[in-house]
Amino acid sequence: MRLTFFSYLIFTILAVLPVYVVGAHSLGESLEKEVDGYLIDIGYSTTELIANSAVVFEFNLLNENDEFVDYSNVWLRIIKDDRTILATGIHNAEFGGARITYTFAESGAYEFSARYEKGIDSIAEATFPIEVLPNPSEGSGSVNIIFLGVVGILGIGVGAITTRLLK
Repeated sequence: MRLTFFSYLIFTILAVLPVYVVGAHSLGESLEKEVDGYLIDIGYSTTELIANSAVVFEFNLLNENDEFVDYSNVWLRIIKDDRTILATGIHNAEFGGARITYTFAESGAYEFSARYEKGIDSIAEATFPIEVLPNPSEGSGSVNIIFLGVVGILGIGVGAITTRLLK
């Protein structure tokens, strides 16, 4: 019994882990704009912005020589339908830089605004229109249930076969 559970657990981890690794390290995209001799570069961890899916935004600022500019923080505003959804400061950490994980609650058109600051001085700022797509899995949780069911059945099968072979 212990071997069956162990085989099932290992198979489940190996079957599900690649899905999360691929999702966490996708190609990603970026928002870029040149402003007053600076390149504002905001990378994000997905190829498309999708409602109710977490996305990591990373903020970079480069000069005309493509060198990183030192800044202390970024002031971020996300606006939808003339409503401020998020307004926050993001510290530019020594290790890891300025990053934020955010989940858009709704699909639709947003305004994404970032102002790079050094202390109390503003260095550069830009606003980007972005489009957040509807989440295709919303309203149909059956895909995840089917996937987990298949993985579960395969895990039980591999556990049963492993148990028989080791007897």
